[in-house]
Amino acid sequence: MLALGRTKYFLGDVVLTLNATWCSLLFTTLRLQ
Repeated sequence: MLALGRTKYFLGDVVLTLNATWCSLLFTTLRLQ
């Protein structure tokens, strides 16, 4: 049960990181045009 919660937290962290990276790349691309 504890491992499941930890995995869920880890996946959420990965999603947040990918989302931030995607937003940063999108913002940079739009600014360069």
